[in-house]
Amino acid sequence: MGGGLLLGFAVAWLLNLSGMERAIVVLVSAMPAAVTAVIFATETVLDEDLVTSIVALSICVGVGLLPWLPRLTLLLLG
Repeated sequence: MGGGLLLGFAVAWLLNLSGMERAIVVLVSAMPAAVTAVIFATETVLDEDLVTSIVALSICVGVGLLPWLPRLTLLLLG
């Protein structure tokens, strides 16, 4: 999630986004890993247990972090 947040800031900076567009890019990039990753891992015969663990961990972290993301982005975008 932290890597996604950094990539979101980088993309917003590279594309010179501001206002609502910048906030959307940054917030969406910091969201937890999608459950569809498990579906892709299953269909492509990858390590399903690893992908499931990553998704579960990111959801748990996201539950605690998501309420703070808007405040964090306001501080960083300030």
